[in-house]
Amino acid sequence: KEQRKLMALPPGTRVMALTLYDQPERNGQYGKIVSYEADIDKYEVLMDQDWRLNFTIQMSQDQFAQRVENCTLHHVPPMKSKEVELNLNNDRCAVVQWFPDLDKSGRYAVLMYDGMTEGYILYFHPHQIKLPVGTRVKIRQLQRRIHYNGK
Repeated sequence: KEQRKLMALPPGTRVMALTLYDQPERNGQYGKIVSYEADIDKYEVLMDQDWRLNFTIQMSQDQFAQRVENCTLHHVPPMKSKEVELNLNNDRCAVVQWFPDLDKSGRYAVLMYDGMTEGYILYFHPHQIKLPVGTRVKIRQLQRRIHYNGK
């Protein structure tokens, strides 16, 4: 229980509801974490549309995706079209969702902040996104120290 409390996402973390079976109309909506209940391993989440009512929903971590703001792109090859060549390296973005099955290593859905791609959702491999210092992540696909995978 103490270990779970240490690893919990902090209050204020932005999340998107993914698999709320009791309230499917809320899937895809954003909110923020208010608190974490280690005894039942659930987060209290205040959905954006409910902030005036101060109405929260209990969610387990597999029911939402963390939205990570202030990321930057790197190691992205230039994208070419007939009219223009886009270099997205160092462009600012927000990670809005993780797609583990999109290809062999999975991809992040990223909301672009800068330039000609501002407002677009693009998909990138994890190694192409620089997350802010202190971002909590789930470790996966380690081959030598497999006991860390899933933590």
